[in-house]
Amino acid sequence: MKTYRICLLCFRKQIQKKIDCTKHYTPTPLVNHLRSAHKEQYEEYVLLANDTKKKSKITTSTKMKPITEHFLPISTSKENFNRKYAKWIVANNMPLTTGQSSDFKEMIQSLSKAVTPPDYRSTLDMLTVKKLQSTAKLKVAVKGRYFSLTADHWTSLANENFGAITLHYIANFELKTHVLSCAKHENGATAKEMETQLVSDMGSWELERDFFIGIVTDTAANMNSLGREIEEEWDTKHARHVYCTDHILQLTAVKAFSGDVAVANYAEDTSLGCLKKARDLVSHINSSTAANEKLAKAQRMINPTGYVYKLLQDDITRWFSTFTLVQRVVKLEESIKEMFRQEFRNRTSVNQATLLEKYSLSDEDFDGLRNILHVLKPLQSAQKALEGDKYVSISLVPYIINQLRIELEGCLGAANPDTQTDLISLL
Repeated sequence: MKTYRICLLCFRKQIQKKIDCTKHYTPTPLVNHLRSAHKEQYEEYVLLANDTKKKSKITTSTKMKPITEHFLPISTSKENFNRKYAKWIVANNMPLTTGQSSDFKEMIQSLSKAVTPPDYRSTLDMLTVKKLQSTAKLKVAVKGRYFSLTADHWTSLANENFGAITLHYIANFELKTHVLSCAKHENGATAKEMETQLVSDMGSWELERDFFIGIVTDTAANMNSLGREIEEEWDTKHARHVYCTDHILQLTAVKAFSGDVAVANYAEDTSLGCLKKARDLVSHINSSTAANEKLAKAQRMINPTGYVYKLLQDDITRWFSTFTLVQRVVKLEESIKEMFRQEFRNRTSVNQATLLEKYSLSDEDFDGLRNILHVLKPLQSAQKALEGDKYVSISLVPYIINQLRIELEGCLGAANPDTQTDLISLL
């Protein structure tokens, strides 16, 4: 005969929810129901259970201890392992179900039969307690402090939309950064949905609008709308919308070497000729095992004891990735030329170029890539300085932009209008 309990929280919502409590009357089914259906009450439960456990330890510790208790108890070993295990799961982005793997259990128990890795639910309970404790500490830490926020959004490979809000403040002359939320947006990360997420986060983290000094975003249309809404409609004393300087520098670099900054046209490569050829060469070699091995062989011929490098593919939306692509191609110039010399010698038909040879780079192409590298280097240095997460960077922006302008104007002044038209176009 089964024994059921009725959830009163569901009953208040006029939902008849029966929970099978098993013949042993264990609370596990009730806890599982709280976890899945009543998040707020579940968090209260795990905090209360954790406090009760701590009080039980304190009560026990006031009694006179027998000599056996001077040795490390098995339960303490288990708790210490569970804490370390949960920390490892988070630090390495491991699945919460890792502890349920039979092979993983066998490995752990080969060290100690007394220790069993926590299952999914136990791990989730530990992390929930840690999250709630950390949340309480952060609320105290940020109380009465001026703070800024960054908002970002992206689309995953599964074509799902996500938005993230991050908190920044200064304590004891140190920059503190905490992710407040990362939420999935069913209807796309619109300005309205991002604003709803922002309002929810500021409420749940008890952040006061009087201490809100600004929000940093990229230049996408939805973030423009969000920024205008905050500046024009929100009741704040200081809040300003600030564009991410690194993002603007990236768009500037894209415009310089492609002439087009529209995200919709990123797939259409309109880069300067030598850059497009270099990008095509890198794509071909990285997608071909045979071509990759030919480049490695050429490097070993040039420098038998040296390190064998790979060509780096760029991503138009990743900071200075085009700089790293060009830098690596220029670094391997002699090896690339040797690769094409060997390819020519080993043709199966003297008058017919191989597939790899169609991607060859001329001396003029390498000259053009060096020019591009010369121009992109100041942008790379600026972006690298501004992407630091251990120090406040907004005060560096005016100085870095001024230095960047001086360096680029120097490049433009040194360019020869008769022989370096590509460089002048780039600048």
